[in-house]
Amino acid sequence: MDAYEVEWRRENTNRQKSADWYWVLAILACAGIIVSFLIGNLLLATIIGLSAVIMMLLAHAEPHETVCRLDHRHLQINDMTYRLRDMQAYHIDEKDGELVMRFKTEHILLPVVIVHIPLEHAETIDMIMGSSVPAEYIDEELSHRLLEIFGF
Repeated sequence: MDAYEVEWRRENTNRQKSADWYWVLAILACAGIIVSFLIGNLLLATIIGLSAVIMMLLAHAEPHETVCRLDHRHLQINDMTYRLRDMQAYHIDEKDGELVMRFKTEHILLPVVIVHIPLEHAETIDMIMGSSVPAEYIDEELSHRLLEIFGF
């Protein structure tokens, strides 16, 4: 563990969902399922129903701790390791009073990874990342903004 230059932990907190949130989700899911049945698309109805169930399960998920470790070659987030030489760019920004680092990867399913960083390690993280990865502005993706709007 001492091979890592910077290590930090962050407790992920789930926002409490109100009863109205669950009602809106149920009404929208039922409406989508009914419309899908009316147009004869059973696959879409199944996908909508499963998506609603998954969203409800995720809303009840227990908060977990994220452990991040950074050295001059790797960034490890829990069990996932990203090599700095494979990253295309990174950007550190402030959002809602917290520092957030976004970096582009070569992964098809996860092209932009977002990591919350503590203020006391920001300078060291910027120095380590800047030595191997080009710094450029990375905008927050629309899908991430939509998830935040829906309370995730």
